[in-house]
Amino acid sequence: MARSSNAPTSAAARRHSLQRKTVFWLGITAVLWIAGVSVWNTLRLSLPPPSPTTTISARETQHVVQPSSVFLEPLTLPTSTGAVWTQTFHQPLIVPPVVDEHRIYVVVGRTSDDTRVVAARPETGEPIWTLPLGSVVDHPATIAGPLLYVGTRSGRLLAIEAATGIVRWSLQMGAAVAGPALVRDGTLYVGSSDLAALDAATGKTRWRHKVGNGVAWPIAMDHDVVVVLAADSHFYLVSAGNGKRRLSFPLWFSPAGGSAISQRVVAFAGTRGMVQAIDLQGTEIPFEKAVRWWRTRLYLWEVINSPPPVPRGYLWQQRKLGGATARALGGDGAATYYAVDEETGGGRVVSLANGDGHVNWQAMTRSRVGRSAVFLADLIVVSSQSGSVHAFEIATGERVWQFDVGHPLSAAPAFFGDLMIAGSTDGSLSAFRLASP
Repeated sequence: MARSSNAPTSAAARRHSLQRKTVFWLGITAVLWIAGVSVWNTLRLSLPPPSPTTTISARETQHVVQPSSVFLEPLTLPTSTGAVWTQTFHQPLIVPPVVDEHRIYVVVGRTSDDTRVVAARPETGEPIWTLPLGSVVDHPATIAGPLLYVGTRSGRLLAIEAATGIVRWSLQMGAAVAGPALVRDGTLYVGSSDLAALDAATGKTRWRHKVGNGVAWPIAMDHDVVVVLAADSHFYLVSAGNGKRRLSFPLWFSPAGGSAISQRVVAFAGTRGMVQAIDLQGTEIPFEKAVRWWRTRLYLWEVINSPPPVPRGYLWQQRKLGGATARALGGDGAATYYAVDEETGGGRVVSLANGDGHVNWQAMTRSRVGRSAVFLADLIVVSSQSGSVHAFEIATGERVWQFDVGHPLSAAPAFFGDLMIAGSTDGSLSAFRLASP
């Protein structure tokens, strides 16, 4: 009997011993794994990656705001100072007009009651159709095939037939639509309370990705990666195909706009002219943030001597542009371009090299640069608040031409054939004829 009563006790003791050994070895494994990751980070990530040794020459057209253009040859000054035509809408035109092969699309108004999208004939400016939106729109429409996509401050996303102005479908997002939608291979990507991928034809959700406090600035996309800036000043790289997060960490300044993409480089700009560049193909490894957090604490407590590694994907930062804020305008294969707002009210357009962020050139404007840019052949075209349009050579920053529209501007013009079409903050939409060299 005594032997029988001791058997359960012995079995229980063996089980407890096995559990303790399992927990012990799991703990040892975890410690060794974290230590290995820390050593790998120290060896591979303690210094920024070296600058590329090859010259990047492929042109890209990734812009924060992309007013459409069907004219991609160099243009000279308008042939006359007068407008070919002018349409007056009596409400401000704040966002850039966009064009396709047949029509101009312009958002009119700055209150919920009067905001509407208008399609007009490029040759005359005559309205073709008008659609009231019921909410303010802060970003230009996106054209993809037969549809025009518009997002409102109230969070409504509309797919509109470009030819007729009929709403094909609409979707209520969780917050204001933060920037123009992006369309690729039948999928529409839009930022709001989260990043959403939708069927462009039907609006059906394909996936959603939650980011901190919602999307705050226009999204960008290249190489099947969607770039997001959230309201908590964190950036996120998200795979376009499945919505999985690839990389994220906070910026060290407050951003003032969306990102600029140039080849593998994605750059963010903000307060005091700060710019930070990240590798578009950067990815995180498991527990890397936790390791970096502990490494930082141990370094601050002087337990270890080596500083914490920089985050994965870090390329370079530019701290010497100055000014009140810097805003990304876009990028090509060799550089990214920024509008810098001066404290005194003036402005600059700045080109930064992809490899290390050094300043290639700077071009001054007498007033602050508008919120968007257009890339035409070898030119970058911007507007200024005083009403001037400026065209600079991308390679050198030389001012090729400058033209005074005669109305205050907040965004770059659109181009249709040999017409330059500018929308002004005083409600005028005007077309000016340009001459080819």
